[in-house]
Amino acid sequence: MASELFHRHDRGSAQTRPAGAVVRRSVPRRAGLGRARGAARYVAARGGGPIAVAVRAVACAAMNSIEIPRRLREIAEALAIVDPQPFRARAYERAARTLEAYGPDWVELARRDALTTLPGIGPSLATTIRELWELGTTPLWEELRRRVPPSALEMARLPGLGSKRVRTLLEHGIDSIDRLEAALTSGQLAQLPGFGPTVARKLAAALASYRAQAGRLRYAEARVRAEALLAWLTAQPGVDRAEVAGEVRRALEIVGQLVFVVASRRPALLARLDSALAERAGPISTQLLVVPPDAWGAALAWATGNDRHREELQARATARGWRWAPDGLRREGRRHATPTEEAFYRALDLPWIPPELREGEGEIDAAATGRLPCLVELADLRGTFHCHTRYSDGTASVQQMASGAHQRGWQYLGLADHSQAAYYAGGLAPEAIAQQRQEVSAWNAEHPKGPRLFHGIESDILRDGRLDYDDATLAGFDYVVGSVHSHFGLDERTMTQRFLRAVAHPALTILGHPTGRLLLQRDPYAFDFDAVVDAAAAHGVVLELNADPARLDLDWRLAKRAADRGVLFAINPDAHSVDALDFVDYGVRMARKAWLSPDRILNTRDVHEIEAFFAERRARHRASVGG
Repeated sequence: MASELFHRHDRGSAQTRPAGAVVRRSVPRRAGLGRARGAARYVAARGGGPIAVAVRAVACAAMNSIEIPRRLREIAEALAIVDPQPFRARAYERAARTLEAYGPDWVELARRDALTTLPGIGPSLATTIRELWELGTTPLWEELRRRVPPSALEMARLPGLGSKRVRTLLEHGIDSIDRLEAALTSGQLAQLPGFGPTVARKLAAALASYRAQAGRLRYAEARVRAEALLAWLTAQPGVDRAEVAGEVRRALEIVGQLVFVVASRRPALLARLDSALAERAGPISTQLLVVPPDAWGAALAWATGNDRHREELQARATARGWRWAPDGLRREGRRHATPTEEAFYRALDLPWIPPELREGEGEIDAAATGRLPCLVELADLRGTFHCHTRYSDGTASVQQMASGAHQRGWQYLGLADHSQAAYYAGGLAPEAIAQQRQEVSAWNAEHPKGPRLFHGIESDILRDGRLDYDDATLAGFDYVVGSVHSHFGLDERTMTQRFLRAVAHPALTILGHPTGRLLLQRDPYAFDFDAVVDAAAAHGVVLELNADPARLDLDWRLAKRAADRGVLFAINPDAHSVDALDFVDYGVRMARKAWLSPDRILNTRDVHEIEAFFAERRARHRASVGG
């Protein structure tokens, strides 16, 4: 089997390695000095003098604009455990979201001592952020680390463990995932107050999921790491060409390994590159395939497709008298030049297959019979709809978001801030709705050439399936995104009924982040997906492909299934800042994995078509309520 050969390569078996190709897999190396160095930097910097200056310079590089929001979240998690009052923990969590939404430009605000201009960041939080940025730590973090060990924070992230239960666990000496697992196995956990057989069963499932996710990254983070490593690989002497392959190239939402293909006339180069590559990769394993330049196309195809795709191609190659291996395509022992992937697929009587489709989901048969879809591309988008401003929990003004749309060449932008039920996110009261609508109208009047702003709302789908706000208020919006933000744990029947009632509401335009998943953090809700999709198709409701890198919801597998039922999709960034508008690229990748063509995506339509679409939906809603 081709997959067996590949896995033997991963283990470096000399008996099966084809001549001319070298494959090596590296496991991640763990760095254990980060916290100790952070504390040392803090102590040294507090001591003042030349040492403080030097240490501060090192700390700035170590605690960067990406790491600081993560540290703020850790502070929030620790505060939630040690402080029964939730307000401080929520403040730090909001600050982390604010910095992430604002993007790396917040560092400039820190330099100008202007962090308090960001929503939700007061003088105390601003001081903490500056200390993290300048020193790598802060007194609050040092104190919290003494009270809540890192192993307890890791444990606290398991679904089903709230802060109160974590406090109970710590009181009984259970301060790590390993000890929690031991308490589950022994039955001790079910005897603790606030626990019991039901909670124990849920935690056992959460632990199993946690173990399965170790060493895996969300697509967006994996892609950033892979691109940085690719730049490093490409610059190495002896590397003629390099490319990212594997799950990142296929745009899989969860990535377990970073795979690279290198073309080189010096295959011995691998031993030098491999260990350095693994060290730079961080918490994820790597795999490196080095081949001669004339085997590039065959090798890249081998390293990109999943096992099913590769096995189907292998069978097709064998039927045509070829032998396909990581080092190339051969017939009668002689390698056939495949300098490109197109040349490789052509040798198998196939057109080139886009990497996102190479999942063994019928793409080879479709390619062989001329039925591959014309996939949506980023350039096809004319705008997007699910975006937040400072009116709720965004970091940019209406004008700044509109300017961001203009910079991207979009014809329109939809603003959909949170509704009033989302009080924790600054949901809009009626007065704020009217004020924002005036701003939107003013922009449109002053910018007749666009981009056109549409005034929408992200209305909470309440526990019983009602949409937040009354019918009269909902009728005033250009469109309504309906999303679940609470009561995630309802049973399947109740959650299904909740969705069905919401989808049947004539005001609903788009169903937002439909399954509620948070990658590597929260599983989708339990509900009858097919029943909800059928209802959406019947009521003309659009399904969102939420491109927030933590969500990528709808799952591309479900989107492909839903497309067969005739629904439309909207690729939305769920943007809380101008920079986050670019999340739509992730959504396009997921749409491509779902085999979606431009005509299935609402926001590939031009501004006039969108105006007509929204007008028809509003007219239907007003007619239903007698307006």
